[in-house]
Amino acid sequence: MNFFFLHQLFIEVDCISFNLTYFLAMKAHGVPALIAYLKGEITLEEATTIGRADTRHYAKRQFTWFRHQLPEFSWVKPEAAGEWLNRQTSS
Repeated sequence: MNFFFLHQLFIEVDCISFNLTYFLAMKAHGVPALIAYLKGEITLEEATTIGRADTRHYAKRQFTWFRHQLPEFSWVKPEAAGEWLNRQTSS
């Protein structure tokens, strides 16, 4: 990650961790881990690992939800999307 992004992210997380107005934002993926890092409870590497895992778990839950809500939907792998789109638009 680039330094500027990380610096700004830490400033934001540090600010919201002390402001109850942003309580919901504090539950965002990776934010609790960054707060723990800022408090010195875990390393930056651990916070990054936790944030990535939280994001993966959320994506998996979304995928499962969509699969159950849209059983008739035709799922297309990213690498096959161009070919699928060509078939759909040429019909």
